[in-house]
Parts: sequence; C-alpha cells; structure tokens
Amino acid sequence: AEWELYKNNAKSLGELIGKDILLPYIIGNVILTAIFTITGYMITLKLVRIYKKRKRQFTAA
Repeated sequence: AEWELYKNNAKSLGELIGKDILLPYIIGNVILTAIFTITGYMITLKLVRIYKKRKRQFTAA
C-alpha cells in the first residue's frame, strides 16, 4: 500500500511538473512566433517601401 501511495504521488508530481514545463514552453513558442511574424511583417513593409521609392526614382530618371 505504501509504494502505491508513492506511485500516485510521483504520478501527480510528474503531471504537475509536466504541465509547469509545457505551459511556459507553449507560451514561449507563441511569443516567439508572434515576434518573428511581426518582425517579418515590418521588414517586408520596409522592403516594399524601399522598392517603391527606387522604382519611382528609376521612372523619374
């Protein structure tokens, strides 16, 4: 009976640690994805602006 109790404790502890590790991991992934998406979006916007400016200059010349 004693090791049965120990096994249950270990199991619940494992689930607790598992959730604690998994949650920050998921949150971290979401944050990283968001940062990369936003950064990529900003870079794309800048490149588009530069491209449009250059295009205008070439057309003017």
